[in-house]
Amino acid sequence: MSYLFLPRYVCEKEVWAGKITAVCQRSLVLGGGVAVLPKEGFMEKHKPRAGGYYVRDTEGNEWFALAAAFDASYRRMT
Repeated sequence: MSYLFLPRYVCEKEVWAGKITAVCQRSLVLGGGVAVLPKEGFMEKHKPRAGGYYVRDTEGNEWFALAAAFDASYRRMT
């Protein structure tokens, strides 16, 4: 199915993110050994895995992003 008939959009949203190095039962370990305890239900809903990114936006929404998709969409702020 072709989606060429749909208008195209680009999004630039400021987020905080860290590459996941390990997934524990209720927490994530990010690069540098930083542990994150996501909101209730995050692990079941997003099924995060090592190598992807834990992402949180300015409204407090959290999600898991595959590395390829995240790297293609976001650039690191300096």
